[in-house]
Amino acid sequence: MRETEYKEPTMDLTKIEDKLLWDFKLAEEFTNRKKGFAFVIDVYSKNPQLTLYKVGEMLSSTKFLPKQPPVEMLVRAVEEQGGSLDENNLFDANDEVKSWIKENLM
Repeated sequence: MRETEYKEPTMDLTKIEDKLLWDFKLAEEFTNRKKGFAFVIDVYSKNPQLTLYKVGEMLSSTKFLPKQPPVEMLVRAVEEQGGSLDENNLFDANDEVKSWIKENLM
């Protein structure tokens, strides 16, 4: 059996760069619905993860990003919005997280 080198999974965000909704707010999702992609923080079982949020005409879906910012950064973003890791919910990516995305994923 041949050994192969492990490669970290990637996601090419440049393919959807023109469809990114950098000003997306979850609270406004149904009042000002725009189709495209946004970044949100998904907290489940006390574990915050950065996700790509696909906004369609009638539905939305999330996909976890293979490369994640520091957990402390995600926790700060959740807490800034009055949330905590005790609640399973989606939260907006704050400016700090968006800067990390631009520097590390784009």
